[in-house]
Amino acid sequence: MKSHVKILFLLGIMLAATVSMAGCISSDTPTDSGNLVLDTPVQYVDVNNITIGYREFGNENAEPLLIIIGYTTLMDDVDPDLIGLFAENYHVYLYDHRGMGHTTRDVEPYPFMQLVDDADSLIGALGYEKMYVFGHSMGSMITQHLLIYYPENVTKAALCSTTYSVDTNETAVLRQMVENNIANPNTDMGVYLESLAVLSMNSTLANLSSVNISTLVIGGTTDPLTPIEDAYTVAGAINGAWFTPFIGADHSVPYEMKEEIVPLVDLFFQNSEVYTP
Repeated sequence: MKSHVKILFLLGIMLAATVSMAGCISSDTPTDSGNLVLDTPVQYVDVNNITIGYREFGNENAEPLLIIIGYTTLMDDVDPDLIGLFAENYHVYLYDHRGMGHTTRDVEPYPFMQLVDDADSLIGALGYEKMYVFGHSMGSMITQHLLIYYPENVTKAALCSTTYSVDTNETAVLRQMVENNIANPNTDMGVYLESLAVLSMNSTLANLSSVNISTLVIGGTTDPLTPIEDAYTVAGAINGAWFTPFIGADHSVPYEMKEEIVPLVDLFFQNSEVYTP
């Protein structure tokens, strides 16, 4: 483990944040449920032989932020307050993975790297050379691969509830969950294919030392799926990475602690002195 990992302990520190109901960019007429995510129309873009459904939030002149969601997650289910907080300072993009939600459902089995290629291609399809990226759970593993294979398209990254492999001793609970979804005949086809992809992911550990993009790693100390030990290992493998454990938080730490995490991520993204290899 590299000793240069910078650890930020947030014990009793409350970073004030006000939720902003950011307007959507699409000209479509939204519904009025009071949920920022559901009230923002879905837009579509063709990427890698599928059509990705996405939503965008915030000021279109702000810096772009791609949020990559986790395993079995749909963008319809993402906490609107978390998105609203990010949308105060960024032009936020949120999308469904292939086979899931508003994205093309009729897809063949695919390797994990396809999800990485989809995220990378989406950045270009939305008209950007690079974006800030915030990945949670499986989304953080996709983000790790972006940092390794497509670093030129990532401005800075935040990895939340992350691991470098689903085959570690620490991720046994996560791996069992994935295997159960594969074995269950009633599993949604999108979740089934996503589960196969997760199990096909190769460990990133040997390649993380090549990353030279400023990276923040966030984890909950009581996370049973991607335990804090694996998150610390990821941070230790990335040059100049910062590591922030949230005491008592579990796998849903970005939702549990959003009023602390969003200002922390913003501070990290906007600090030009963060990367110190």
